[in-house]
Amino acid sequence: MAFTASAETIPLPDLAFTRVWGPAIHRLILTARRSATEGEHMLTVRPNSGRV
Repeated sequence: MAFTASAETIPLPDLAFTRVWGPAIHRLILTARRSATEGEHMLTVRPNSGRV
């Protein structure tokens, strides 16, 4: 795997946002394990299958 992943929870204090998105949003942080001067990566996002 080329990246390590972590998640950050960001509280939403504005009622206009929390009505739609709930009390917080989550940011996915991908950090490259090795730096590279060229190349490419593809990120695919799929719905959670119920596993945690």
